[in-house]
Amino acid sequence: MRAWQVLEVLFLVVAVAFSFDDCPHHCTCTQSSFTGGKAKCTLLDPGIQKFPLDIVHLTVDNYPDERLPARLFMDLGLSQLVTLRIANGSLRNINRHTFQGLTYLEDVDLPNNKIEKIDPHTFESLNVKRLNLDGNPLVMYDSNVPNELRQFLISTSLIELTLSNCKIKSVDEIQTLTNLASLEYLDLSYNELTELKDDMFSSLINLEEINLSYNKIKHIDRDTFADIDDLSTLNLRGNPLVTLEGIEIPGLNELDVSHCKFELLSASTLEGFPELTSLNLSQNYIMNIDMDTFMSVPQLKNLDLSYNKLRGPLSELLFEFNKKLETLSFRGNSEIKYMPGFKGDFPLLYTYDLSYCGLTSIGNETFKGMNNLATVNVSGNSMVHIDPRTFINLHYLTVLDLSSNLLHVLHSKIFLANKELTKLNLARNFFKHLPAVLFLPTPKLQWLDLSSCRLTSLCNISESFTMRNHNILSRLTYLNLSGNKLTKLHKHYFVSMVKLKKLDISNNPIECTPDFSHVMQWLIIKRVMPNKGTTESPASLDLIENNVQWDDILKTVCPLESSNYKENNSVMFTSNVIHIPDIGGFETDNSDIEVPIIEEATPFGPMLVVWVSLFLLVFALINLIGLTIYRSRKNYKIVSSALDGHFQVRRGGRQQYQKLYEECSIPVPIHNEKKISIVASIIGNAMGKNDNV
Repeated sequence: MRAWQVLEVLFLVVAVAFSFDDCPHHCTCTQSSFTGGKAKCTLLDPGIQKFPLDIVHLTVDNYPDERLPARLFMDLGLSQLVTLRIANGSLRNINRHTFQGLTYLEDVDLPNNKIEKIDPHTFESLNVKRLNLDGNPLVMYDSNVPNELRQFLISTSLIELTLSNCKIKSVDEIQTLTNLASLEYLDLSYNELTELKDDMFSSLINLEEINLSYNKIKHIDRDTFADIDDLSTLNLRGNPLVTLEGIEIPGLNELDVSHCKFELLSASTLEGFPELTSLNLSQNYIMNIDMDTFMSVPQLKNLDLSYNKLRGPLSELLFEFNKKLETLSFRGNSEIKYMPGFKGDFPLLYTYDLSYCGLTSIGNETFKGMNNLATVNVSGNSMVHIDPRTFINLHYLTVLDLSSNLLHVLHSKIFLANKELTKLNLARNFFKHLPAVLFLPTPKLQWLDLSSCRLTSLCNISESFTMRNHNILSRLTYLNLSGNKLTKLHKHYFVSMVKLKKLDISNNPIECTPDFSHVMQWLIIKRVMPNKGTTESPASLDLIENNVQWDDILKTVCPLESSNYKENNSVMFTSNVIHIPDIGGFETDNSDIEVPIIEEATPFGPMLVVWVSLFLLVFALINLIGLTIYRSRKNYKIVSSALDGHFQVRRGGRQQYQKLYEECSIPVPIHNEKKISIVASIIGNAMGKNDNV
């Protein structure tokens, strides 16, 4: 089997080499065992080009000719083509038999050329499924041609047709698509249609999706889509529509009417779409919503009302019948001000966006009945206070955005019930300090943004012990501290962050301290990545810029002389750069790596004080010993005076051995062993005589 596999590999290598060698002029060819051979060309000329048989994908950019002649691709040896793209060229005319013989051709992509007309029978005998004519100045309707001959294309296989940006203006042009009965997707976006008439799509009975976005449609007839039973997606984005009343599409699931001119939603607005599951009403001018508006769409799952002109308070009964809601957005409605919550249960709702709604506070009632929320966004508001019970029922909350508010403090138990929280954004608030216990209930937190919060420190020593002992932030991988007022960085800030991978400390007035050097070493050893920018401007001494590496940061904040750098184990400082040893060859647990500490030179002044103190202590001890010896000498004189009558006295009035005793009692420097032996013999003789007496 192994020999056979080797032969197969060799065969593939030879085949690839053969394909590359046979790639014609003005082309580049590549081979893939999964998608087949690909060719990219700038010219197509059968006279000088011949393609290998394994080419199944052809792309021609900036095609220079105006015509595609008959049997062009067969003459080039491209009988196996599956996809064809000729884009951004000068192509105007396509011969009826251009694609003859291409039985495997499925995708034809001809965008941004100068095609005006296509023979209706061009794709009739082929199996083409997708045709893109985007950006061509098509002329689909000719009033001089009899009605029965007004056909744009004839195809029983075509299922996707893109006619966007083709300057289509009238309903008559759309009605030339009558012989495309298999069509499922039709893109008419970015044209110049002003209205939709009854039965204009009546022949396209299999349509499932129509894109009419960014036309000029102001009016839609009641029965425009009446004959399309399978229509499930309709895109009317960017049209000057003001209402949908009277339009009925019973099976429609997705409706996009964003960027239109809606001002009011009434109970009859959505009555014609009872099966609607996704509705986009963003970027309109909606000021009021009738409390019964969404009663007619009980299957609604996704609702986007962002960037309108809604005013609060909204009716509590607004979504009473929409128990299947999954996502709900009020983003950008700055006049809502107050969101008391909605009556009913929403067990499937997992995303709720209240950002930039002018809210001054939120409480437990805001998320009433929404116990399964996973993502909550209340950023960009004017909240000064958040009730500590606000998130108490959100046990599955994983993403919370509280950024860009006016918060100065958070209650230490505000996240008590949010054990699943993984991403927390507190940026652009007014926190000077956030206690470590705030994050104690969130053991799964991985992403934390504290940028632009006026923080002067991250935690103190006692809090660092709490963090380490309780594994607070132990799973954190991303931390953003940029734009604060941090002047000092301490290693104990990060003592529990054993999984930290990315740290942003840019735009802080960091000062050069020994602790800062130790932090830099720790970050390097732990392979924590700094944020990287795109500019190459040098870092400021006052504010660390966002584009520098840790060694550049250290060099900028602590511009030491090269003579002061020391080598210490695995980290060496030379020429203002930290050199990291190559440890990429093995895997290790970061928690087991000991951070090498650079020993600082001992200052001379404090050591001088220590030595002087020790000298004075020794000197005092010597004086004490001397005083003791002096007092003992007086005692000996008293004892000797009691024995004066028993010894003969020399001339001069002193006893015979008193002088010898006094001379021996005076401490003198002893220089060698010889003198020590002489003194010992004298004392011994004297003591012997005394015993005889």
